[in-house]
Amino acid sequence: MSVKRNKFTYYKPKNYSNPFFYGKKHNSGKIINWKFRIVFPSSIIFVAALVWFIFFSGVFRIKNVIVEGANRTPVGEIENLVWRMTQNKRFIIGRQSNIFLFSDAQLKNLMNENYSFDGIAIKKKLFNTIIVSIKEKQPVAAWKEGNSYYLIDAEGNIVANAGSLDINQKETPLIENQGAPMVNYKKVDINGNEINYILKLFDIFKNNSDFPLSKFVVDSDINTVKVFLVRGPAIYFNVQGDINNQMNKLLTLYKGELRDNFNKQSYLDLRFGDRVYYK
Repeated sequence: MSVKRNKFTYYKPKNYSNPFFYGKKHNSGKIINWKFRIVFPSSIIFVAALVWFIFFSGVFRIKNVIVEGANRTPVGEIENLVWRMTQNKRFIIGRQSNIFLFSDAQLKNLMNENYSFDGIAIKKKLFNTIIVSIKEKQPVAAWKEGNSYYLIDAEGNIVANAGSLDINQKETPLIENQGAPMVNYKKVDINGNEINYILKLFDIFKNNSDFPLSKFVVDSDINTVKVFLVRGPAIYFNVQGDINNQMNKLLTLYKGELRDNFNKQSYLDLRFGDRVYYK
């Protein structure tokens, strides 16, 4: 019996070379390398040019300083602070004369070292303007020490220097220190309660024609405020005592025992309870 065998034909796969495909793949690497060589240096140049334009070209150099809200504070002093700061270096790369390198925080610290403000705001306006807005403390009294005059707030902070002619004593009480020096840099070392007590006395005396007010005096006497009149005796008040009780004692003497010779007295001392001493 014969067996018929099937014949199988084996085909070996052939590799075909496509010269167009091979050439394209090879050229792609060259193109990428070529782009990198162009783009990277261009980026470096662009960044360097941008840095130069922003920080060194002079386009953003500060040329104007505007101060807002300064009524008692000399505008020129604050402007000078800004101009001096523009000469300082920052971040090694440049000076603070550049609006982007100018430090708002440093200027605020410098102003707080030299002045007492309720608020400071600094704004940069392109291309070369610094705007400084301040909120000044409100003075409640004038302080005299030696030959110098100061305007102070309710806490004793010095708001501004003043001259004797700048003080309207019908609206602002004048407090004269005749004791040890109390001006300490930007503040007068007086208790806020004493200032408040003086303000209450000022409201009582300023419109009272019987007791024409001249000034208030503080000295080495503890807890004491002395009221000096245009004419008549000095009147001693205890700042820890009731102000109405002491005023009632003053009025009783003025209308009674001292009615005819009140202005001849040297002083009236109302500080000790129900007793009154005068001379």
